[in-house]
Amino acid sequence: MSTMIDKVEFKIFDDAQLKTFCEKIIEVGPVEFSHIARLSYKDILDYWSNMLKRENFIGLNAYVSDELIGVINGVLIKHPYNNELLIGKELQWWVAEKHRNSSVGMLLLDEFEKTLKLNGANGLIMTLLHKDVELTRRLNLFYLRKNYKVFETYYIKEI
Repeated sequence: MSTMIDKVEFKIFDDAQLKTFCEKIIEVGPVEFSHIARLSYKDILDYWSNMLKRENFIGLNAYVSDELIGVINGVLIKHPYNNELLIGKELQWWVAEKHRNSSVGMLLLDEFEKTLKLNGANGLIMTLLHKDVELTRRLNLFYLRKNYKVFETYYIKEI
């Protein structure tokens, strides 16, 4: 069942939100990211502190009543075959588990697309990273409904 969220507030991801964001990653990390990396607070804080310093980084956080409930961020890069075009490349899109059947994810993506376009982007590359087969199927359908086209598929292996 899908629910609509009233009054989602979007904030540009900046230094003021960094601590809350990193704490949230540590909170959900062992469950959601353990197949990729072992997370430490310092590593996450260092990584995102450096990302915020990049002039091509764009991030949005979604809040309801001052609670962080979603994040989407990425970078603006030159198109590999046409340097006149800028492409947004999503790095992370996360919605708190209790809000995943609401409109938060769609609202975040819509706001991210608008923000990228205002910053000169001509397109957006989204990554589908999930180990749940049913969720992957649903996200594929979601992307297709939003007029995305399948471009590449990634695989990951711990080595």
